[in-house]
Amino acid sequence: MNAYDTHSTYVSDYILTMNKRTGRKVVGPTRSQKILSEKIKLLRDEKGVTVANLSKASGLGRRVIYDMIDMKHAAQVDSLDAIAEALVVGAWSLLYPDADAETLEIITVFNSSDTIGKEIFRAALLSCKERLSRRLGGENVEAGNQSSTNHR
Repeated sequence: MNAYDTHSTYVSDYILTMNKRTGRKVVGPTRSQKILSEKIKLLRDEKGVTVANLSKASGLGRRVIYDMIDMKHAAQVDSLDAIAEALVVGAWSLLYPDADAETLEIITVFNSSDTIGKEIFRAALLSCKERLSRRLGGENVEAGNQSSTNHR
């Protein structure tokens, strides 16, 4: 928060900020811009990618990437695609606020799989849930799951 901000609120997709000096409300970056900025920073940190490396891998100028991170301009779809490809994630994941790099990678692989691949993925997930349930002493892994795992 800088010296001029006193209060920020989300209105629709925009953030209204009260300028302390003038008393006027100012429209700030959108919620999507904030999520994109935070996600690019998170993925860069987790994958150890510098802005220079990201620029080279994506084919975008460093200034374009810095402007997205600093929320100066709205990102264009082709820029999102280029950054996502360079970070090896789906473009949609750059706007998904609560997922880490590993989770996004798993979802990206799942979404790019064919039907058989998705069935294999679901079976593996179910097997993991069952093993976890046994480890927890037969407790349900998901709330509302009525199956029991009592074994003799």
